[in-house]
Amino acid sequence: MIARPLTAAALLTLSLAAWGGQPAPSTLKYRIDLKGEQIVDLSAFGQSEQHTQFGGAAFITVVAQDTSGGRTIDITLDSMNVDSASQLPQSMADSAKGSNWHGLLAPNGKISGLKSTSKSTATGQLDGLLSLLFPRVKVGAKVGDSWSDTTDTQTDNDGSSISVRTVTNYSASGNETRNGTKALRIDAAFSSSRTGTINNPQGQMTLDGTGVGKGTYLLGPDGRLLSSESTDNGDLSVVVPQAPQPIPIKASNNVKITLLP
Repeated sequence: MIARPLTAAALLTLSLAAWGGQPAPSTLKYRIDLKGEQIVDLSAFGQSEQHTQFGGAAFITVVAQDTSGGRTIDITLDSMNVDSASQLPQSMADSAKGSNWHGLLAPNGKISGLKSTSKSTATGQLDGLLSLLFPRVKVGAKVGDSWSDTTDTQTDNDGSSISVRTVTNYSASGNETRNGTKALRIDAAFSSSRTGTINNPQGQMTLDGTGVGKGTYLLGPDGRLLSSESTDNGDLSVVVPQAPQPIPIKASNNVKITLLP
């Protein structure tokens, strides 16, 4: 339950040029690889630290269509595999196949209303990541340019409600070649804050915390994301009804995204 909001700060990106006012494929397929660790300090209960690892790969299809006021975005989970260290069973990941997310991408590159039709635990693992598929990439960005963006996201799944505000500073740092294709490298650094509640049989828990991270993205000449990798580290404080003091939680995540043929 707690692991899902921690992954919300993980960065992923698609260029505005790929989805906004320039010609681009209407359908793109991506692989998302996630690995993370969560450390819960249970000294308030007289117990030692609890370490949890999680990871897996999700394969998604993203379809963009022109509409009044921007482009509609439809994301479908084609499949999801979890590794042996994850607490999420593979059967639950399999049941999430076909889940959809819908949103609207405005001409200025701002994504809004990105919501899932499913409220399963498996799709909850992806909610925060998918909301960050569309950062405010500067149109026509070239080497030496820099810009910033503030994004607010809301995740509601299985009785939890998490609000995250992320401030990201971007810079176009150079040109590279990836699989024979010229690419623009964009570096990003971000900070985030989050608050929310989680319901469980013992009562409602409240949380607040902060996170920092960085990412690197390679964009093709047409604006398509060719690959990216990002990391984030977060600190949370969770208030549990039975605990005499807040429970500290540390989390780290690594996310890779790859454009598939």
